[in-house]
Amino acid sequence: MAIVKTTTQNPKTLHGILQYIEDPNKTTSAFTSGSGISANYALEEMNLVKYVHHKTDRRQYKQFIVSFNEQESLMLSNEFLHQLAEEISKYFSFAYHTFWAIHLDNKNKHIHFIVNSVNTFTGEKLSFWKQELCDFKLFVDKLIQSYGLTPVKMYSHKASDEKQ
Repeated sequence: MAIVKTTTQNPKTLHGILQYIEDPNKTTSAFTSGSGISANYALEEMNLVKYVHHKTDRRQYKQFIVSFNEQESLMLSNEFLHQLAEEISKYFSFAYHTFWAIHLDNKNKHIHFIVNSVNTFTGEKLSFWKQELCDFKLFVDKLIQSYGLTPVKMYSHKASDEKQ
């Protein structure tokens, strides 16, 4: 069963979170990419959008994680996860730069998505309330079920997750 979550634990700078998800002990460059941006210049391109729209303060990104249980992780090829990550990243890429990396360093393979907090075109900040997270989970659920995987676990959210 897949789990889709957002996390605000251990908040890092944009530079710090990109370094974390690209950690060579967790992934390889073959399993990192960007949607709407160049994987090699993700930090620079995300920061440029913030600078152009005068939104360099406060929250710099939103992180989402799609994680698979140990049993499914054994069945999923890294190439399939790459394809899945590309498809999931399109959810945001129409308006927000998205960078992702597949972590292969433990029994539960998972994909980190870092979404720029500033809309590329309008300059509006990404607001992600409880309903938007539910909509995102439903999108991921429909996608992974189309590949015959088990549904996404839908769980209740803490009040602190409602507005990030």
